[in-house]
Amino acid sequence: MEGERQWKQTALIVGNITPGEFALKIAMEKEAIRGQVKTKASPEK
Repeated sequence: MEGERQWKQTALIVGNITPGEFALKIAMEKEAIRGQVKTKASPEK
């Protein structure tokens, strides 16, 4: 799953995106990372 997200991220960077879309992407990534930390902290899967 991590590799898939990395691939999508690369595709977005390579593709033509506006600064607004890029800012939104960064904000979403930060939220995803924050959620990932919470998920790793809890032992549920």
